[in-house]
Amino acid sequence: MARISFQVQPIPGEKKFKDFQENLETIMETLLYLQNAFPKIIEDLEDPEDRYGVDVIIAFDADHIEAPDGQKGFGVFDTDTDRIYIAADIPKPEETLIETTAHEFMHYIQKIKGKPYSKEEAEHFAETVRYQVKRRITDTRAQTQPKKRHFKNPAQYIGSRKKRKKIVRGK
Repeated sequence: MARISFQVQPIPGEKKFKDFQENLETIMETLLYLQNAFPKIIEDLEDPEDRYGVDVIIAFDADHIEAPDGQKGFGVFDTDTDRIYIAADIPKPEETLIETTAHEFMHYIQKIKGKPYSKEEAEHFAETVRYQVKRRITDTRAQTQPKKRHFKNPAQYIGSRKKRKKIVRGK
């Protein structure tokens, strides 16, 4: 089965890493989804290799990336080096980071499949991935959030466990 690995390299800037920790988590969740979906994505290749790899460079201070042809965007896939460059200081970071990462990844897939670059195909793929990853992130957050308890009288639950039982039972 073909597998892909990602080499993630953050490029720190003047802003602190903690300001972008949530953005990095979003990118990592997206890459994990793409890694798991990769065998299905390339199943139509006639002779797939065992391993593929792509570098993902995250520029934390950048609000855009400039492509070799001069165009600017939130991300760029460099066909010469098989690197994806992502700007992390962007509006609506969660959705935009998921879409940008998936969009540029699709350009990598188009390259290894020998297909012409299609912005439309990359956009459609990015929208599909955004939906799936957002759902995974929401589910994960729901599972890790502590459940809220609704007490009629919080004072009943102060103190040791034995005391609580006595108070709750009214003894």
